[in-house]
Amino acid sequence: GVVAKFVGETSGHRGGAASWRETFDRSTWSVLVPLAKFGPEQALELELEATLAGRVAAGRVALASPAEPDGPAIDRITIERQVLLIEGRGLSRAPILVSDSVQVEASDFTHLGTRFRVEFPVTADRWGQGELPLPIGDYEVLADGDSVPLAVELVNWPTDFVGESLVGHTTTSGLRLIRPRRRDENTRYGQRALREAYAQTVSTLQEAALFQCRWAEAAVGNQAAIHREFHRRNPRMKLYWGVADHSVAVPAGATALVVGTREWYAALASVKYLVKSTEVGAYTVLRPGQIYLQTFEGQPFEQLGRAALARTMPAWRAAYEAVERRAAFWDVICLPYPEAADFYQDAFDWDGRTFDQGLPSTDGLLAPNADVVRRATREKFEIASHQQAVLFAPSSADHERLDVDRLA
Repeated sequence: GVVAKFVGETSGHRGGAASWRETFDRSTWSVLVPLAKFGPEQALELELEATLAGRVAAGRVALASPAEPDGPAIDRITIERQVLLIEGRGLSRAPILVSDSVQVEASDFTHLGTRFRVEFPVTADRWGQGELPLPIGDYEVLADGDSVPLAVELVNWPTDFVGESLVGHTTTSGLRLIRPRRRDENTRYGQRALREAYAQTVSTLQEAALFQCRWAEAAVGNQAAIHREFHRRNPRMKLYWGVADHSVAVPAGATALVVGTREWYAALASVKYLVKSTEVGAYTVLRPGQIYLQTFEGQPFEQLGRAALARTMPAWRAAYEAVERRAAFWDVICLPYPEAADFYQDAFDWDGRTFDQGLPSTDGLLAPNADVVRRATREKFEIASHQQAVLFAPSSADHERLDVDRLA
């Protein structure tokens, strides 16, 4: 038989070896072994042994050969001329492409005999801001509400297909678009090398700013308001935005940088101002003279800092994450009003500088064009002028639902 042994590294985990052991104890292992590498008798006797942070797991590996789909199936996915091209068998009508955040209609569909060929645009207008590339995520091809499976040879195909603005590969059930970065930038080892190079880079700070909203999936909120004011005061100032992918619409005057690319790390090392609403990566090294403005995302109506973190981790680690991994990086924090300082003192042990004259994101309510924006928003959502609109926009960290009856 064959015994496969794996030894994992524990360097770089922000919680140390103890957290690695916790992760290991909760993990499951899946191993893909090309049967061509073994003879028939060996393929039936494969054992796995994995070692990480002093933990060892071993056992017999179950070998499974998936069955070929009986009905419709996809056997080819490519990007050609900014079109997502999907081919297969068994469909007579155009399917749709669906993810958690977008639905894409086919731009062309043909079938001949049992074969079909469908084209999907690689852009969508999700927010009324024009056509932008599709966002990262898992996509399925649906026909009459049912998922069209992949042919066996296409399942978990390891080679990325690359378009001008999209990078992806197949999964067990469909297509996964990943961050549109260079091949080495999308590997763990490539990221490690980039982070090490970033930490050692000596840069002259430029009068520029790098913004990032939440996990880079949007360019809105307090950061967008601060961006607009920077741009109004100095239209020639370099204003970068960290984005998850090219589907993120950035404000006028911005340069979008996909997080984790060489260009993004270069900006992180050289801009004077960092403006974020979440924590920075553990690899971050603030240069002398860099100013980190932590904006948060609104009113302090939810648990934050050590209290929120303590729900999912030990108290000692929650304190470390709140203070050393977050507050220790900040130069100034943005508060909706002076009284909020006590909240952040309790949550993050924060006793540094504060800007407490209101949230930048609410400036638009008093802007000269506020009435114009208000009327346009009502028209967009078909809200009549005499109707009262209540906006309920909870944070993703909220755990309670809105009690509509109580509100009414």
